[in-house]
This record gives sequence, C-alpha cells and structure tokens, in this order.
Amino acid sequence: MIAPAWVMAMVAPSHSYDVAGRLDESLKLREQVLTLDRKVLGPEHPDTLHAMENLANDYDVAGRRDESLKLREQVLTLERKVQGPEHPETLEAMVNLASSYDEAGRRDEALKLLEQALPLFRKVFGPGHPDTLEAVNTLANTYEEAGRRDEALKLREDAVALDRQVLGPEHPGTLQAMNGLAWALATSDASTMGNGTNAVQFAETVVAATSRKNPDYLDTLAAAYAETQQFDKAVAVEREALALYHTERQKKEAGSHLSLYQSNKPYREKKSP
Repeated sequence: MIAPAWVMAMVAPSHSYDVAGRLDESLKLREQVLTLDRKVLGPEHPDTLHAMENLANDYDVAGRRDESLKLREQVLTLERKVQGPEHPETLEAMVNLASSYDEAGRRDEALKLLEQALPLFRKVFGPGHPDTLEAVNTLANTYEEAGRRDEALKLREDAVALDRQVLGPEHPGTLQAMNGLAWALATSDASTMGNGTNAVQFAETVVAATSRKNPDYLDTLAAAYAETQQFDKAVAVEREALALYHTERQKKEAGSHLSLYQSNKPYREKKSP
C-alpha cells in the first residue's frame, strides 16, 4: 500500500523543520505522521517503520533519550520480522539502537548488538563497503570506551588497511581511520599498545594531508610526540590545535593536554564509566 498523499504531505514540512532547527515543530509533526501511518498503513508497513525511526532520531536530538531508545527497540524487532535479519534497514536499526544503549550506559548491550551487526555488514555489503567500515569504527570506539583496547586496536588496524585499499590513502575516511589508530597507539595505558613510533608516523601523515588545518588531528600528533618523549614538539603542536579549536569544551580539553606535555607527561586515555 502506498502512503496517501495527505500523509506524505506532512513528511516534507517535518524535514524542513529539522533543517531549520525548529525541533519542537518537527517532533509534533513526526508524532502525527507516525500515528497516521500506524492507522492507515498498519504497524508493520515499511513507511511506518521509517516514521518510527525518524521520530526516534528527533527524540534523541531533543535529549528525550528514553523515548528514543524505546522506539528503536520496537523498530529493530519489527525490521527483523518484516525485512529479515540481513536487510540494510535492519542493520541500520541495530546500529541506532546500539547508540541508544551506549548513551544510556548500557554498554554491554550496545557491544553485543554491534558485535552481531558487524559480521552481517561484512556479509551483506562486503568488507570494504563504506557502511561496513563505519560499523568497524563504531565498534572500535565502543571497545575503547569499555576499556577493551586490544580489540579496538585490531579493528582499527583492519579498518586502516581496508580504507587504504578501497578508498585510497588520502581519502577523508582513510585519514580519519588513521587518526583513530594513531590516537589509540599513543594514548593507551596498556603497554602492549604503546607504540609511539607508529603513532607518530600515522599522525604526521594525517596532519600533512590536511595541511595542518584539522585541530583533532593535530591533537593526536601532539599525543604521539608526547608518547615518544618529544615533549617540546608535543607542546608546539598542541598549541597549534588549541588555536584552531572553537568551543570552550574543546579548548579546555586541549589545554589540559598542553599542561601535561609542559610537565613532560604523556596523555593516557581513561576508561569510560
């Protein structure tokens, strides 16, 4: 069944409100669209599931995380039933729900979902597909947050190798993956991962490829220099990063890194609670 025109006519304004930053109005319209989709199309119609996901995304942006999580749990259950466990929209629903679990502090559940999703991404899209590489990086980030840094490192190494092969050595996705790997090598408190030399090589490559204009990449290079006891270089590069950051939060974090390097101490990533 095709959604009636009067239902579709409500979807476009909700998107426009999103773009314009009028989130309250967007939420109200998306709630109305979902109610109508459920009534007219049925609770399991693909358009209804899409409306649920859109509303969950807006709830998340609005900070209504519990409502977003509840909707995303419903979406995943229905996507698996309607589309099947390997459908791209099912895989997207898995990643979105994992994000909600992580935000809610339910990291074990987030990791379980992401670990289930990654083999499916590789099967459905192939190991070098951008969506698969994004799933790899998402799981690596979550491993790091959970303190499982050896597993995160292995995934990041795989991602860099695939990005170089599929996207090319100077593609933004490749540079981002290299930066993530360099950061992991430079800042882990696990001795088996403290490979500062490789961290410097990766970070210098990324910084050069972006003409020293990306403060996050400069921040990583400073951490790599500090890991290899090159504190004068670390201080100079962190000051470059600090000058390019815009938000107070970014400046505060970079300033704390700078203080460490000025005291001849490397930065160590702490396990998230």
